[in-house]
Amino acid sequence: MDYRDWDAKNLKRIEIRHGENIASVWHTRSDKPLIVMVHGISGDHSGMVPLATELVQQYQIAIVELPGHGDSDMLPLPNAAALRQWFEAVESCANP
Repeated sequence: MDYRDWDAKNLKRIEIRHGENIASVWHTRSDKPLIVMVHGISGDHSGMVPLATELVQQYQIAIVELPGHGDSDMLPLPNAAALRQWFEAVESCANP
């Protein structure tokens, strides 16, 4: 399977704005249950595409790009608590 082709055809990028910062979320739209995926450090959404291709038949997919990764803005995150606060802010902007 050509994952780049699948990515281009099936995932759409949305920008979640929180203050002056942008977080990128790549998603599919469907009425299926939502699964939220987060890539590893130094990655981006494309690393999750092979798994997304397997899950898309059962789930609506949302892949969140971490700060400073992919198309998300860089943020100083000095500890795990700051990362958790960022993720909660992104989630609250995505689900008002």
